[in-house]
Amino acid sequence: MKCRITILDDVADPKLEGNETFAVFLSTPIGSILSMPYVASISIYDNELDIPIMYFDSHEYTVDESSRSIHVPVYRSGDLSFESSVICYTRQNTAHVMMDYDERPLTEVSRITFLPGEKVKNCTVNIVDDGDYEPRELFYLRLAEPKGTELCKAELGQVTMTTIFVVNDEDVPRIKFKLADYSIMEPVFADVVSTLVVMVMRMGDLNHTSVVRCSTRDGSALSGLDYNAKSLVLQFKPGMRSIEFSVDVIYNSNTEWHESFYIVLDEKSMRGAEPGDIMSTTVTVLDDEVSGSLVLPTPPVVVSLLHYDNVDIGMEQVPSPGYPLVCVTPCDVHYPSYAVTHSLCQKSGINQTSMLYGWEVAMPIADNNSRSPFVTVTDNTVFTSVETKVLDSIYFRPNFHVRCVAQPLHRNTNPGIPTRSDPVIISSEDGICKSPVFSWTNNFYGAQSFLAKLDYVGPEDEKHPNKVRISIRIPHQDGHLPLISTHPLHNLRFVLSDPVYRQQHVCSNLITDKERQNVVESGFLESNHMFPPSHNFPYQFDPSLRQNETIDLYRHLDLKSCMWNFEAWYHMTNLVDLCGGKVVSDFQVKDNGKTYLTVRVPLYVYYLYTTAPVGWGSLQHHTEMEFSFYYSNILWQTGLESEGKIAGDLQVLKVLVGRDGRLVIDLKTQTKFRGMYVPEHHTLQGIKSKVIPPVGMPVTFDLTLVWSQQTFDSPHQLWRATSDYNLKDYTGRYTVELIPCLVKSTQIFMSADTPCTAKQPQRFEVPIAFQQSNRPVPLVYSLDTRFELTNNKEVFLKNPYTSASVLDPEYDRSFAPGEVLYGRVLWNPAQDLREAYILSIEKVYLCTGSDGYIPTFDPQGDVYGDGPQFGCLQPSPKLQYRFLILDKGNRDVEVRHFHSVPFNAKFTDDLNNIPGVDGFYLSVDPLYKVISGHQWYLQVIYVITEAGASPHRFIRKRSAMFSQPQKRESQLLNNIKETNSNQNGTDIHHIPINSAILQEDMTLKESKISTLTYVIPIISVFIILIILVIIIFIIFKRRRRKKKEVKEMKKNNLELAKENSLPLLNQNRLSLRLSGSRVNVNVTEVKDSFVTSEKDRRPSVKVKNTNIKSQGKKVQGTEV
Repeated sequence: MKCRITILDDVADPKLEGNETFAVFLSTPIGSILSMPYVASISIYDNELDIPIMYFDSHEYTVDESSRSIHVPVYRSGDLSFESSVICYTRQNTAHVMMDYDERPLTEVSRITFLPGEKVKNCTVNIVDDGDYEPRELFYLRLAEPKGTELCKAELGQVTMTTIFVVNDEDVPRIKFKLADYSIMEPVFADVVSTLVVMVMRMGDLNHTSVVRCSTRDGSALSGLDYNAKSLVLQFKPGMRSIEFSVDVIYNSNTEWHESFYIVLDEKSMRGAEPGDIMSTTVTVLDDEVSGSLVLPTPPVVVSLLHYDNVDIGMEQVPSPGYPLVCVTPCDVHYPSYAVTHSLCQKSGINQTSMLYGWEVAMPIADNNSRSPFVTVTDNTVFTSVETKVLDSIYFRPNFHVRCVAQPLHRNTNPGIPTRSDPVIISSEDGICKSPVFSWTNNFYGAQSFLAKLDYVGPEDEKHPNKVRISIRIPHQDGHLPLISTHPLHNLRFVLSDPVYRQQHVCSNLITDKERQNVVESGFLESNHMFPPSHNFPYQFDPSLRQNETIDLYRHLDLKSCMWNFEAWYHMTNLVDLCGGKVVSDFQVKDNGKTYLTVRVPLYVYYLYTTAPVGWGSLQHHTEMEFSFYYSNILWQTGLESEGKIAGDLQVLKVLVGRDGRLVIDLKTQTKFRGMYVPEHHTLQGIKSKVIPPVGMPVTFDLTLVWSQQTFDSPHQLWRATSDYNLKDYTGRYTVELIPCLVKSTQIFMSADTPCTAKQPQRFEVPIAFQQSNRPVPLVYSLDTRFELTNNKEVFLKNPYTSASVLDPEYDRSFAPGEVLYGRVLWNPAQDLREAYILSIEKVYLCTGSDGYIPTFDPQGDVYGDGPQFGCLQPSPKLQYRFLILDKGNRDVEVRHFHSVPFNAKFTDDLNNIPGVDGFYLSVDPLYKVISGHQWYLQVIYVITEAGASPHRFIRKRSAMFSQPQKRESQLLNNIKETNSNQNGTDIHHIPINSAILQEDMTLKESKISTLTYVIPIISVFIILIILVIIIFIIFKRRRRKKKEVKEMKKNNLELAKENSLPLLNQNRLSLRLSGSRVNVNVTEVKDSFVTSEKDRRPSVKVKNTNIKSQGKKVQGTEV
């Protein structure tokens, strides 16, 4: 019998335990007895089995030369609880040390140490990548000198050597195309050739010469018809990596779909290289006529302009409400993934500079979590545009949702497919200039007050002599834009978008330098204003991203201090004539010898902000500025004087060819002596101021003095020289001779018989190069409308399209007092517009000129050559009266009375059912309150829009004229017609007022005065006689009634008193009525007169020599 005992091996976790023993006993015999030996000792041998063994897992390994290194694993088995080590070293074969790999020597430097518990360690060998193609090479890697510890030794396993094969397939020379496909646009014109350049690349070892043939192959595109065939042997010399292969694509007149051909590399002809992975490339010829619309490869993104340099950070942050937004397209270099999208944009033919932009906004999310729809922003302003990649901060507020729309433009200017960005939400916390109160509220409306400062700049200042400087500091708030004007603003949308509505606001920051030319020299919006001293916000004044008008405005804003700074310089005359100022006081201070004059000018400041969903709102501030200056009534000067040199300045203001073809030269002179230049002088016989033409030019010039400043102290003078003949070329050196005339230093200015001493003419050399130019044919585009006036209401209300009610445009009958003037604007009945458009009158102006001035409407100033003219729209010193009698947008600003007589002007509602017609009516009675001879003008502003649309599309003007004739009515009519033929550019109707009624009214008033002069004394004498008779009769009766009773006497006395008082009362009432009567005195007929009725209680007119001084404007007629 055998006793089997199982020995357990610790193969799962080998441990070197040494020799171990245990005993086996026999016991408990049954049916037998035990005998010796019944104990056996068993020993387990473990001195060698679990010793750590180190070895390679494989006999060979392969490594690519380009990997630069190989990590060969060395394994250890057995007891891993002790530290073991082994040397891993190399031995060369076909691979050589330092040329193919780095050596591991058989030294302790190459020993690999296994720490307790480690099973695998890498034996790393560095491979040398030399770039040369070589066949497969090998070297050996071996293990040696195993080392253990005192407690546990170590041994080597069976695989102690492995072979390392080094391959370099990447160094094999391979030739291929850089890209598998190309595309090119077909030429648009027959004589144009498009050249495509294809890159042929050689990879791997470049130390040898490689040769390959590259040829074209027809596809759907045919050689000779769509491209020029080409075959060329390409030779790669040592070190050459790429060669360009060009193919010419020619014009094909046939409209075809995209066609393609191939360019191939011939493998059979290839020498010194192997074929690459791209041996054929496809060239697609894109026909421009059938190309689809361009589309951006990815949607654009919207970030704050603050983060335009780092869009990645800008996309993670919420845009600030106080700085503009920028739309970054995938073709923009600032786009986050531009490295990827750039090639896609180039492939699609998208040019970043040819892009259309649009913006859409939506209101913040309401309390019920409902979203408002996006609305396109369309309101451009004089400062900003909504069609650029940058959206100004005035178009959004905190918590607004904003997104941009980008459309690439094809090279034929056709827009592509619009792509919208993801919306961004404007921050309510990260503002730049926050409101001091309620900054956390979305719908907060408020603005801080501004500060205005007034200074006088003396005549010694070089830039602004003798001007009043107005400095305005306005606190800035995010999303707000300040508007400054001396007149109230009405209808902000029109004022910001239409230049015509801004012409009234001459003294404001709404008028640009170009718009205020020839009107006023300075303004609140100066383009040469310096940059703020502390601006450092990104792209704030970058002209490539922002408009010039925007930059000109924001030059006045300092975002560091959140403050707007505006300055303007005005002359006192401009403050009164153009800025709406009024003289409010003129007084002399007692015992001071100084007289003060005060002018008050209103100032309006509006804080503009956007409203929902689109539109403008404003917060208005109003104040008044007072300007006062004083002057001394008594001046004193000494008689000391010194003579100066005779000198002066001459400038050429204008050189032009008149309508008759003659050369006209406008000159401006300024003397540098006390006196002036004169055309001629009686002390210099035969000598005149003249213009001498260049030598050999067969013309002479007529020199006239047009205007001279009313002073002897270096006056400015304007001269005009006109040639007597027409020439094709006026180029040459002209000589201007002017006669200087000097006066004494004590001489005051005199306009007639100037007491001056003439000197020899002063010469000025003026080189001029000027030729006759071809006059272009004028082109006038006009919406064909008519402006009609009548006093017949029935004709006024008739439909001009269904009846013959169109009035004669030369309507020339008089309007009598009590009549109503009916005016209407309508389409020409010959045009069949009918229901397509709607015409609506917005404003009606009434004005008259002074001193025969005829207002004209010439906004560009190129019709009459007098500069921009706006008729009745713009305030002008040449207009004596100017009224806005009807304004549909703001009825509060209408002028309803003139000399206390109402106009009764109203828009009519009876023409609403007639498309293309609108009208108004007014009373002509107020026009009879002015003396005769005035020409009145009606100017109408109306809008034309398509039916059902907002009436803000086409804004036009119409004008009409009517006047008061004097005695020489026929002569006046001839003058008016002659003037209209020269200067009137609009529809003008001459409507004279009935002068016979005015003359009859004057005669009636004079007859009343004459009758009262004779009747009143006679009635007074008659009343006095009656009173004397009554008194005598009463005395006589009292003497006869002396014996009667006292009671009866009292009664009689009471009755007598009543009888006596009655005539006196009648006399007083008559005197009161006479003294309170109105005596009309016409200043044009009774001059230097006054009315008195205080002492004798009888009105009379006495002539008295009085010298009345008038302050302010002259009054043509009055009523006493």
